[in-house]
Amino acid sequence: MSTTKAKLAALDAEMPPSTDPEYLAWKEAKIKAAMKKKQDGTATYTSIDEIAAKFGFDAR
Repeated sequence: MSTTKAKLAALDAEMPPSTDPEYLAWKEAKIKAAMKKKQDGTATYTSIDEIAAKFGFDAR
């Protein structure tokens, strides 16, 4: 297997969930903030078409 294929296979391998307390606290804060924005009606969304256009692609 070439080194590129090996690297891609390693990236594709399943990783166990993180147990890092700092990461888990950060993740929980991000989720709670996003849920609050959604509940308050202040969440904003970017369509896939806008994202694709930004990178020069046609999403449809």
